[in-house]
Amino acid sequence: MSAAGKSHRHLSGKRIDPPAITGKESAADLIDSAFLAYNAARLREGARLLTERMLEEDVTVALSITGALTPAGLGMSALIPLLEAGFVDWIVSTGANLYHDAHFGLGLSMHQGTFQVDDVELREKGVVRIYDIFFDYHVLLDTDAFFREIISGAEFQEVLGIAEKGHDYFLAVTDARPDTGGLSGATPAEAVSWGKIDPDQLPGTVICYTDSTIGLPLLTSYALARHAPRPRKRLYEKRDDLMKRLKQAYVEHGRANEGATKQ
Repeated sequence: MSAAGKSHRHLSGKRIDPPAITGKESAADLIDSAFLAYNAARLREGARLLTERMLEEDVTVALSITGALTPAGLGMSALIPLLEAGFVDWIVSTGANLYHDAHFGLGLSMHQGTFQVDDVELREKGVVRIYDIFFDYHVLLDTDAFFREIISGAEFQEVLGIAEKGHDYFLAVTDARPDTGGLSGATPAEAVSWGKIDPDQLPGTVICYTDSTIGLPLLTSYALARHAPRPRKRLYEKRDDLMKRLKQAYVEHGRANEGATKQ
């Protein structure tokens, strides 16, 4: 292949020639027309991966969230609309999101504040700060009292050792680096090594390095604008059947392992 031919191959991508932003664009239109490079382009690729492949009817979508997103109101503004549209089928979350989301369910108020404040004064006034979110210390006490009543229930997470292949698609919005070893910074390729991502599906993965409080509302808006709602899977209503199948798989896998050990 000639040098000119090689250059042409690398220059075959769509020309960067966006229209001027007018202020009349929807968030989805803005992502399609102006998010053309760097992590903006990764966000556009992630939005299209979500709407064009992950939201097919035969795909079950899991959402994993970390950090304190719910006290910032993203539970109500983004997560609930995604659930109601059938775009998210189940969620795994850090305890912080679950705990702080309970404040809203209990009718306890969170307030906009500022990070430029005297924290000693806040402590004296009984005000808790999460960066630029303020709330009364009694919000924590009342929420703790609520959870004390419900944590007496039987625990149900357990590592069962059942054979698995990994997820078909992977879309991550994170500001964590991969070299620190944290799960939030793990790349799709790394996740293949511990069974989280199907190695045959690596092309169906996108990782966008940006603040999730920026990325999540934009992805939510894009998905709702570009894809019709899906029928909700209502997995919790199928819990008894799913638990039965899970227990059966556990027993069968245990017996298989036992037989292999004896041999």
